[in-house]
Amino acid sequence: MKPNVLSSAVILSALTATAALATEGADDAPIYLDKTAITLDAGYMMDIDNLSVDHLTGASIGMSYIFNRTEKSAHSIGLSFGYFDGSESETYAPYLSERIEYPAETIVEGYLIPLNVVEQSQYSPSQKISQQIIPVILTYKYHRHITDTISANVGVRAGVYISKTSSKTRVGTLALTNYYLDDASMGNPLVLQDYIEGHDYGESSHTSISPTIGLEIGMEYKFAKNWAWNLSASLDASFCLDREVPCMENSKGAEWAAAYAETSKETAVSATIRTGFSYQF
Repeated sequence: MKPNVLSSAVILSALTATAALATEGADDAPIYLDKTAITLDAGYMMDIDNLSVDHLTGASIGMSYIFNRTEKSAHSIGLSFGYFDGSESETYAPYLSERIEYPAETIVEGYLIPLNVVEQSQYSPSQKISQQIIPVILTYKYHRHITDTISANVGVRAGVYISKTSSKTRVGTLALTNYYLDDASMGNPLVLQDYIEGHDYGESSHTSISPTIGLEIGMEYKFAKNWAWNLSASLDASFCLDREVPCMENSKGAEWAAAYAETSKETAVSATIRTGFSYQF
């Protein structure tokens, strides 16, 4: 056999063996297919700055696509919808109206006694503020596998908060009437109090759609072939969100807040904790 023919045969044999080994290795290598996950969460939203209420509770449902899966990591993109609701009530410190003084007379044991009458009203405003938020959020997450069943993730969020707020103010009135004798030595004045049922000043409501961006971290525990438990936390900023102004922050003062309710447009920052389950297929 000629040398060049021998060399060609050796090279061909080597290439064939290498291809066979490569094929065998590929057959043995794990294949990680893309997945789809449906997630249902319960959540607790907290005001960091400029929500109308301090706390909201609710739930969300989402669908995500998990891709580029390896033994160590994965990526996902998803879309979720939620509903959160919260309300709070507060009664503010009472305040007094302007004093009204005028003279009067009364008869005691046949004697005409002159009096000095002082009238004043005490007002007690109370306010109930409610807020409902529907988050519509797109997410991207990077997942890192810690064990075969536990993974951590970090991601970014963008979407909108659809927010409806309402404020209802009520003012109770206590009429105070003091009768003073001209002679101060006669003792303390007689005070009559007449409570007037509180007056409702109607309800002010507003709806806004606010662009929202945020960050999210979380973990996942896979407890069955297709089921996992999730825990996550997010920090979101929502721009130009309607905020019902509390009585004590009213530009005219608490005593005018009932008749002149105020709303402001703010950048609101909120934090949300969620936990729930996902089905992956």
